[in-house]
Amino acid sequence: MKKILTLLCCAMAISAFAQPVIEWQRVFGGSNRDLGAEIQPTEDGGYIVAGITYSSNSGDVGPTQGDGDYWVVKIDAVGAIEWQRTLGGSDTDWARAVQQTKDGGYILGGQTESDDGDVSGNNGNEDIWIVKLSPTGALEWQQVLGGTGNDFLESVRQTTDGGYFVCGTAGSSNGDVSGNHGLTDVWAIKLNATGAIQWKKALGGSNFDGGLDGIQTTDGGFVLAGSASSIDGDLSFSLGEKDVWIVKLTAEGSTEWGYIFGGDKEDVPTSIIQANDGGYIVAAFTYSSNGDVVGNHGGGDSWVLKLSATGLLEWQRTLGGSNSDVPYSIRQTSDGGYIVAVTTYSTDGQVTSHYGNQDCWLVKLDGSGNVTWEKTLGGSGEDQIAGTEQTADGGYILVAYSNSTNGDVSANLGEEDFWVVKLSSGITGTDDDPTLEPAALSIFPNPASGLVKLTLDREAAPVHAVLTDVSGKMLYAKNIDDAGYLDVSDLPSGVYSLTVTDSEGGKYRSKILKQ
Repeated sequence: MKKILTLLCCAMAISAFAQPVIEWQRVFGGSNRDLGAEIQPTEDGGYIVAGITYSSNSGDVGPTQGDGDYWVVKIDAVGAIEWQRTLGGSDTDWARAVQQTKDGGYILGGQTESDDGDVSGNNGNEDIWIVKLSPTGALEWQQVLGGTGNDFLESVRQTTDGGYFVCGTAGSSNGDVSGNHGLTDVWAIKLNATGAIQWKKALGGSNFDGGLDGIQTTDGGFVLAGSASSIDGDLSFSLGEKDVWIVKLTAEGSTEWGYIFGGDKEDVPTSIIQANDGGYIVAAFTYSSNGDVVGNHGGGDSWVLKLSATGLLEWQRTLGGSNSDVPYSIRQTSDGGYIVAVTTYSTDGQVTSHYGNQDCWLVKLDGSGNVTWEKTLGGSGEDQIAGTEQTADGGYILVAYSNSTNGDVSANLGEEDFWVVKLSSGITGTDDDPTLEPAALSIFPNPASGLVKLTLDREAAPVHAVLTDVSGKMLYAKNIDDAGYLDVSDLPSGVYSLTVTDSEGGKYRSKILKQ
């Protein structure tokens, strides 16, 4: 039976993208709070997860040494624990980053308030703490970095020479920190293979500036994503309350260039990667709706910026709804697109489903920043995503922390738990798939100025229809059964994109010309 839908467009079959499905999910933790911070695939097909645990000798957590400890968990390809380890001292120690190293071991980074137990050399208050583990989780070495103020880590990554690059925020002006410009600075540190400082650089002005992410670039240098509120020192002007500040460094730490992006309100980056074309992709959180920011949906949005290799803005997209939508990571995918990991408080706009107080929200973009799919995950409690990575099979692995006991979340061990979810790829076919024949979808009229009719010659209802403008802003998203109506008379003249997904996962994308 034909499904006749009143919509607008002219259509053709394309590669079939649908929301990925959960292949498996696991919760890890104990009776207290356990907050996952990062997950990375490992060379054996499994995963390494790190964060902080306030549990001790409870559930999955072994003995701890203090108020909160680093907790690192090695799991296999289907999420079973292979080993776990806590590290820290008598005070609070919070792992923020983890990566497998070239020798099969692991590098951990975070901050510490301890100066006993596994921690030695604290300079005062909160310091950055770097820990190197063997492939089986044994402690090989540790290094504390900072001064008498509060110093925080956001990322640590191994470099091509076997050393490490650390990005964070320095609130100190002594100890390991030199050249601090004011209240807080972006702090970049290059370590050798055993954790000794090779060089360090503080960047900023007299106000609050901080480092949120940093990576090594293909030319051997480094790029930093920071938040800037100063208008002096290394910064000559400001766009608003806080700006996204991208700084390119040489291999030796000299500044090559720096640019700020944003509007008149707070704009804060959270993640940066180098794209396949040598440019950069930045995920940020924005409250602005002017300046460089176009299409804010309300509240605070996730903001994706594509920069050239020399730091010039090529395109931008805002993602979200009328409430806050905070991105925590962005990664390039094997198809040349991007996957963004967001914690959403919205129930509208581009967020088409919602479970509770806050949910995990994954958004898949194509290479031009257009949304190809989005998926909400969680339960009725609080579910906060920390990051996602694409897996070798084209799917996705994500880590969050959750106190939900329903929805997508299978269990709760107490307070918040680490929540690890493995998703499928979300690709269900190609142009050659016989289920995606162009003749299966017919549209009339096009161009159009009011109502139009879409006929889907398949028994695959209900369908999900999404209409976006050229910037990728979602204008309409709805599940439709036998019939539906879309009145485009109020839309400005121009070209729009309609994506229709049937109940079997087939997807059809159409260009729409509004007269």
